[in-house]
This record gives sequence, C-alpha cells and structure tokens, in this order.
Amino acid sequence: MADYGLNSMKLYYLTPLSFPSNYANRLQVVKMSEAFSEISDFFLYIREASEGKEKIFSDYNIKPFNIKEVSSKNLWPRSFWYALFLKKEVERSDDDTIFYCRDLLLSAWLAYLSPKFRKNFFFENHSLGKFPDFLYQTVFKNAKGIISTNIKKADDIVEKYGISKNKIAVFGNGVDLREFDSLPDKESLKKELGLSTSKTIVLYAGTYTKEYGKEIIEELKNRMSEMEFIVCTNKPRNIALKYMKASDILLAPYSAKNERIRLYSSPVKIKEYLASGTPMVVSDIPAAREIIGEGEGYFAEPDNAGDFMAEIRKILDNPEEGKRRAEKVKEKAGDYSWQKRAETILKFIKDKF
Repeated sequence: MADYGLNSMKLYYLTPLSFPSNYANRLQVVKMSEAFSEISDFFLYIREASEGKEKIFSDYNIKPFNIKEVSSKNLWPRSFWYALFLKKEVERSDDDTIFYCRDLLLSAWLAYLSPKFRKNFFFENHSLGKFPDFLYQTVFKNAKGIISTNIKKADDIVEKYGISKNKIAVFGNGVDLREFDSLPDKESLKKELGLSTSKTIVLYAGTYTKEYGKEIIEELKNRMSEMEFIVCTNKPRNIALKYMKASDILLAPYSAKNERIRLYSSPVKIKEYLASGTPMVVSDIPAAREIIGEGEGYFAEPDNAGDFMAEIRKILDNPEEGKRRAEKVKEKAGDYSWQKRAETILKFIKDKF
C-alpha cells in the first residue's frame, strides 16, 4: 500500500465501543483501524474488550494493531463520563496528534471539554436527524474536517448546517476483498455448509428487522417455496462470508420507509455482496444507487415482494446475464477497499494542514 508520506502521522481513533458485539459499526471501525494502522502511527481507543484484544483480531480477520481500553464510571450521561476519561488521553498526547471520531455525542463532549481535541479532530459522519440539530452544528463547526459516508449526507451538511464543501470528503464504507479471495469455490462451500445443490439458494445476510426487509423475505419464502431461502444473522463472520459466496442469489430488500436507510446509509452489506461475485437483488433506493448502477445488479421496488420475485425470476431465466453482472461488480469492488478508503481519508487530513 502506498503511504503518501503519512507514516509519521499520529492518529488516535476515539470510540466508546465495547467488544465483542454483533453491531455492524464494530466491523466498520476495526476494518478502518487496520487500514489506518498500515499507513500511520495509529491507536484505536475503545471502552472494553471483555474477551481480550486478540479475539477482536480473530473475529474480524484483521492484523493486530494498537488498541487501548479506557474504562469510565457507569453513570449518566455515559458519553460525558467517558469523554472525561478520554480527555486525559488527549491531554497526554503529542501536540501534533490528530483525533478521529465517528460518535457524535463523544465528539461534542470532547470538543467542549478539551481545547486540544477541538483544535485537531476530524469527524466521520454516519447519521443525520438522529440527534438534535445543535449537536450536529457543534461538531461540524468545530471539526477540522468531515468525512461523509455518502453524497446525500454531504449535500445536506452543506445546505442545512452551512458547512463549506471544502471541509467535507465523501467516501462510503469499504470491503475486505482478501476475505473473499481466500475462500474455496462456490460448490466446495455448498458442500461444506450442507446446502442443497438442486435448489436455488437465496440468501439474506445481516440485521433481520422490518426496515431491512424482513417482511419482504418472509413473503418471498411463502410465494417461492421451490427455492431455499436462508437468513444469515448473528453468525460468526467467517461463516457469514462463506454463506454469501456459496449462495446463488443475494438479497438486500431495504425498506424505503426508513429515511436513514433510504438516503443516508452506506451499506457494508452491498459492498460485501459485490466482492462475493454473486448476483444480487437490491431495493431501488438512492443509497444503493450510489454503489451500483444499471446493468450491475438487479433493482426491485422497495417494499414490494412481487417486484423482488420478478427480479429473482430474471436471474433464473438468464443465468449467464446474472453471472456477467456479478463478475462486473466484483471487479468494481476493488474501488471500495478499506485500504483505498484509509488512503483517501488520510490524504484529506494531510491536506488540511
């Protein structure tokens, strides 16, 4: 990986996260931390690793990097007390240390408590509308730079909060291609996982709730009983990756009724679907269109099981076209690696100095 003269950069990624956890934000943080650590003088700060740091590395298939646990009083508001304890780490750091944070409450408290943090922090934004506007305004105004995970969020930050476009970099979430490249072929994985070789395997991977398409999937199960539908949720990461690559069709039936998902998300799931080399049917929402275009995946009307059925049938009726699209987006997945994301962000940080 190119370093662009960044290896001397001291970067502290400050989070309130505890491990282990099934939340997707942990995956995003540790994959970015691994990539950051390869091209900077890096530390990840977390609240707790109750089963040890080595389990973090093994659970997420990442190389070891510097992790420091910072515990705090379990009092309300928890974000304040944690920020107060983290402030000590900030004050002990070298003057040229850069602070990186994606937690809005933690960033707001640290900006209030620590002039040193306020002078030198970058904020990665993953939400809008989740907290009161004044908190977003405080963090956006004080941050030296903002990283937005999609274009719509960046545009709204400019329009709603009056932040200069020059202060914002846009780069969606990434994918670890190495995890898929190291897996056996599809047929070998089907045998290993005990999957049917006579039925079409249709897989959904991830959080299984209404906003992520649970109702659509349950309807598809009832109306397309000739296929084998698998919901892969809360499984160890290595197992989930195998199921993705072993399947024949992948689903991402996001609901358009959830504004956060429809407009502001940057789904890691879709990036991993790309890297698996498997045809996918995805809800036609703006957030998905930022990642894949026409002729790359199959788009279905959100919240419409009949339209998802029709798109699945297209893949079955023309498997060669499904294979062509899957191979096309697999090549595209290289543009979304965590390593490229880290390089882009650190160059953006460097340019601000």
